Amino acid sequence: SKYQMKQFFETTNAINIFATYSKDIDDHSFSVMGGYNQENWYYESLKATREDPINQGLPSISQSTGTITSEDSFKEYALRSLFYRLTYSYKGKYLVEANGRYDGSSKFPKKSRFGFFPSFSVGWNVAREAFMESTAGWLGELKLRGSWGQIGNQAIDPYQFTPVMSAYPANEVNWIVNGDK
Repeated sequence: SKYQMKQFFETTNAINIFATYSKDIDDHSFSVMGGYNQENWYYESLKATREDPINQGLPSISQSTGTITSEDSFKEYALRSLFYRLTYSYKGKYLVEANGRYDGSSKFPKKSRFGFFPSFSVGWNVAREAFMESTAGWLGELKLRGSWGQIGNQAIDPYQFTPVMSAYPANEVNWIVNGDK
């Protein structure tokens, strides 16, 4: 038989702040939105297993006599972003929108940590045109929209940019330092 003990911690903190301002002037509608986002993640895990517990009624790692194995894990990373959206509409027919994000992730080296990701779109609400008045009873909205944008991707494990050497017993390593494994 064996005894196994696991520990696990996880903490996530998020801050989101944004504001929107809108203004209509005659047939023109304007809107500006801006914001800030910050997120921090912390994760930790530990697992230890030992065979042959002495007291089955009160098992523990220290009260076992067999082989002991252990695992550990650790992840910590953070994101920080500024973002905006600018919108314009003329009579609800012609629409323009511009968005942008300036994102930073601790998963990348300091010199490559931040990136700017813009997007733009234009639209036409065909249903609001005079030639579409006959369909107003059954067709409320019909918009054509074209857009272009860029997004970032930080879907990688933390510390991938950091060169590391794994710890192995001396007879199992695959590299040589000063002539010795």
